[in-house]
Amino acid sequence: MKIAQKEIFGPVMSIIKFKDIDEAIQRANSTMYGLAAAVWTKDITKAHAIAHNVRAGTIWYRSRTR
Repeated sequence: MKIAQKEIFGPVMSIIKFKDIDEAIQRANSTMYGLAAAVWTKDITKAHAIAHNVRAGTIWYRSRTR
């Protein structure tokens, strides 16, 4: 999708389904842009694994236990 491949500035969030963490990382790394990324999950271990493997300048992550 264009929203996942082009650099879009502004208040935009794209939410894309994925089958597993490897697919999510591959999709995140398959663009030439990588200014920033965000990970939202209930599992802090997954958040760290994704943040460690995604090529982006800044990665924010949020883990919620509720």
